[in-house]
Amino acid sequence: MASPCRVCSRWLLVLDWVGEHLFLIQSGGILMPVRSRSADDPPRRTPSLVCEVPLRVSRTQEQTLLARLEAARQVYNACLGQARRRVRLVRESTAFQRALTLPRDEPTRKALFAQARSQHAFSEYALHAYAQQFGQCWLGEHLDSLTLQKLASRAYAAANRLLLGRAKRVRFKGKHQLDSVEGKTNTSGIRWCGDRVEWKGLVLQALLDPRDQVQVHGLAAPVKYVRLVRRKLGEHNRFSAQLVCQGVPWQKPSTSWEAESSGWTWARARSRWSRSNRRCSSRSAPRWRPMPKPCDGWSGSSTGSAAPITR
Repeated sequence: MASPCRVCSRWLLVLDWVGEHLFLIQSGGILMPVRSRSADDPPRRTPSLVCEVPLRVSRTQEQTLLARLEAARQVYNACLGQARRRVRLVRESTAFQRALTLPRDEPTRKALFAQARSQHAFSEYALHAYAQQFGQCWLGEHLDSLTLQKLASRAYAAANRLLLGRAKRVRFKGKHQLDSVEGKTNTSGIRWCGDRVEWKGLVLQALLDPRDQVQVHGLAAPVKYVRLVRRKLGEHNRFSAQLVCQGVPWQKPSTSWEAESSGWTWARARSRWSRSNRRCSSRSAPRWRPMPKPCDGWSGSSTGSAAPITR
């Protein structure tokens, strides 16, 4: 058994340690060193908002954008076809068929599914590696490497839904059916540079409205990546840039004037409703007319009462 003096000395050490840490907390010191993030750590998720701005596009720039959208369509269809082929191989694999026979609470079920995926290289990063070959041909003159990776991720998401049973089939894009391309960061590829979009030598000027509070709020936030969108209006094409920014969407502030205005509007609507209700009630009330005079030979007395009109 430890002696009382030794126990007291241990308690004194504990109290000194607690007092030192309390002092560090009050002074704003760091109790433990902060571990630096590595490349293997998952990315931190932050709230995002989308700020869409229209673009001023000339005839020459429109032809260039249409050619790049057509090149992106062909890359997407190629990645989707490759992903669908790998889905078929995964379903036919022995590990996948064995995992289907196991109950859902079996620990080895998840491992067998992962083995079937890795055996046939069905993953998002594997499709990224497959899509990089298109940057070495004529398609690389129109699309950058980050755009190729996003197209591969888009094809993988569609094929993954097919593998999980959430979709019955995948749909390939026909001619002029791919209407959007996007990048991964705002440092290369499709970039937002203050008041314009730059993409492989193409400079698209944005049409900004300083009176639009939603647009001003979105442009003040840091941009994560940019998405180019085409909308068809008859025979014309309208292009816009969707800036995926970090932050929360703009919310309209509530002021006293708006409260008074909404109250005045509600009182006005309530008075209109009461008037219309009285008018409807007056219309639905029965209309009375005097009864006809009794004919000759009638023995009863005429009281002059009235009866409602029935229809």
